[in-house]
Amino acid sequence: LKDHLNNLGIESTVENEKIKTYLNKHNLNYYGSYDASRYYAQKRLKEINYKILIDVHRDSVKKNISLLESNNKRYARVLFVLAKKNKNYKENEKFVKNLNTRINKKVKNLSRGIMNRTDVIFNQDLSSHAILLEVGGVDNTIEEVNNTMQVIAEVLNEYINEELNG
Repeated sequence: LKDHLNNLGIESTVENEKIKTYLNKHNLNYYGSYDASRYYAQKRLKEINYKILIDVHRDSVKKNISLLESNNKRYARVLFVLAKKNKNYKENEKFVKNLNTRINKKVKNLSRGIMNRTDVIFNQDLSSHAILLEVGGVDNTIEEVNNTMQVIAEVLNEYINEELNG
């Protein structure tokens, strides 16, 4: 995603700190991963004023749910996960709905929709433009994921130019 965004002229970075290092240092198990990612996100936000925060995951669903074939191209379908339990929920909801519509306009049914979660925050309280993406599943190929990332980058580019910079 970073490369696709950078190719479109959108400066983007990927957090390179290892979550496992933080977990080990603080004697946390896997479930402490969001404590670690939050620490690193807050640290970066002090350095750079990011317009958008994106948390990317691979879903655990099988290929019959995660694969889309459209116009002779194969895509890893995307699912937005929206945390309702934070101060930025309404702004993030508006953002996610906009992206969801744009993605499905560009490639019909590429998005599996929006999953609302009321039990977690997923660091979405750190920005009014924070999203969690589940891209593909356990059986998708890198090519399928990459095809989807290209679409997501194009949609983000449109959104930024029309909504944030417009």
